[in-house]
Amino acid sequence: MMDQVTPLTVLFADISSSTRIVKLYGDSRGREIIGKVLDRVAGAVRNRDGRVVDRVGDELMCAFPGPLQAVPAALEILAAVADGAAAGEYPEGLRLRIGLHHGSVVQEGERIFGDTIHTAKRMVDMAKADQILTTHETLSAVGSLPGMQCRPVDELRIKGHVKPLSIQEILPQGSSVTVLAGGASTPRTSSTERYVSCTIRCGGKEHILDVNRPVFKIGRDAASDWTIAHGCVSREHGRLEYQKGRIIFIDHSTNGTFVQENGASGMVRVHREQRWLRDNGVLRFGARDDAEEVLTLEYACQDGSLRASGSAQSAEASEPFSDQLGLAGLRR
Repeated sequence: MMDQVTPLTVLFADISSSTRIVKLYGDSRGREIIGKVLDRVAGAVRNRDGRVVDRVGDELMCAFPGPLQAVPAALEILAAVADGAAAGEYPEGLRLRIGLHHGSVVQEGERIFGDTIHTAKRMVDMAKADQILTTHETLSAVGSLPGMQCRPVDELRIKGHVKPLSIQEILPQGSSVTVLAGGASTPRTSSTERYVSCTIRCGGKEHILDVNRPVFKIGRDAASDWTIAHGCVSREHGRLEYQKGRIIFIDHSTNGTFVQENGASGMVRVHREQRWLRDNGVLRFGARDDAEEVLTLEYACQDGSLRASGSAQSAEASEPFSDQLGLAGLRR
């Protein structure tokens, strides 16, 4: 049988903080809870002419004929999971992350392959709890749908794409956020994304990334700004860059880098691509867990207001760096 190339919308639904569910309820009960949540997800997918292609742990990969089915399904998935908790099927407070992208895939029987899958996976990895992320080109095929609104949230360079992808968030109609209704537009840089510097703490030292020192390299190589002698770290693992008011991390590694932003419940893996950093958080190089903190870098981005007065700087300097970051409950 010859492989068939066909357009599909690929959607990933991932349970946020599933590891904590297992730790809290135990292996058996935790697995049962995760299964019931994913059953709810699968039901919402089938209601919109979609199918579950694969399950890996706490995540489902689904396929739809097009975004006209997949986008409403994404909203229905969040509602269905909330309904299941309200009905007592599993504890309340369980949250999902959803990412989707429309494009061509290669079909081999029931299996699918291709860049569309990788892009959809990148969307779910970027999403926060209860957030649906997709691309501008996916929403361009949808137009305006009842019950839906969207807003631009980011741009991202992904390997294999010539231009940066415009990332959009899908929300239910009436959500109390500033949005652009019914379709996508080019993201606009907000004032909060204009930074004058980024304070970095790693290896027991602090560094400032700014216009005077715009690059900070990490890796096993002795020429790195931070040399990490660990087998999971690549020789030239990655680098932080200051670019016209933005703080960007670029990964070149074999094992990837795990990014956890302040307030996020999970970590996003960045692998041979770049990610804009905002506010504050941590990077872990080559491994998700780092009990001894030998692979962990803390960062805090400063906008112009933090440099406006010397007194503000002095007050911040008197506080522990981790308190400035707000990382008390973030690291583990």
